[in-house]
Amino acid sequence: MRGLTLIEMIVTTSILIIISAAVMGSIMMLYKGNRFAMEQAIAVESARRGVEQMVRDVREASYSDGGAYPVVAIGSTTVAIYTDLDRDSDVELVRFYLEGTSFKKRVTNPSGTPAVYNEANGAVQILSENVRNEEQSTPIFEFYDSDGVILTSYSSVTPVSFVKVSLVVNVNPETLPNEYVLRSSATIRNLKINL
Repeated sequence: MRGLTLIEMIVTTSILIIISAAVMGSIMMLYKGNRFAMEQAIAVESARRGVEQMVRDVREASYSDGGAYPVVAIGSTTVAIYTDLDRDSDVELVRFYLEGTSFKKRVTNPSGTPAVYNEANGAVQILSENVRNEEQSTPIFEFYDSDGVILTSYSSVTPVSFVKVSLVVNVNPETLPNEYVLRSSATIRNLKINL
């Protein structure tokens, strides 16, 4: 009966080490790819919920407790509206805006009579992270008048009757898959338009 020589043991051990390293490398790549896919899926789902919430709130925009127009301010990365979020007796000031790569919502309750809205006291909620609109030079918001004409100036809010939103989401822009774009739109229902 013949045993293994030292050279045969070294060769066998080396082959096992190489095979183990290849298997471990494959497993690590699988977990890394799976983790990225999960992070991207979570980011897209968060953005989807944020867009749905924003669209619902814009649709329900209404005149403030002091009688101010439903749309307060507009911009390529921001919109501020009055809406009754919690169905109580007060109409809240809600601002949706991009800060860095976070899409946020600030809710400000009125105080006093007549109603005063101090945005510094508003509660901020992150609706979506990893938003890449600024990197892609893509506006989040586009505004249209009642005739369907896009508004190119943000100085007047009274013509706004329709809002389109597009969020570009990507956890890591340096790796695939590419950006995921969520699009939706809302017509402001409670506007009094005199024709």
